[in-house]
Amino acid sequence: MAQTFSWFKEAARFSWFPGHMARASRQIKEQLKAVDLVLEVRDARIPFSSGNSYLDEILGGKRRMVI
Repeated sequence: MAQTFSWFKEAARFSWFPGHMARASRQIKEQLKAVDLVLEVRDARIPFSSGNSYLDEILGGKRRMVI
């Protein structure tokens, strides 16, 4: 069973974070300096699982409203 997921360990060594996502993250961080409230729009069919945990890290303690 332990060898079943050995491919996952190999894949984890490589960066999966594409350049366009890294660029968007930098832009979000820059724009947050001028924002008082963040409106986070989620998929209404799956509101709890459609959130982005990375967004939680970026926002920190910034106020937000989830729609």
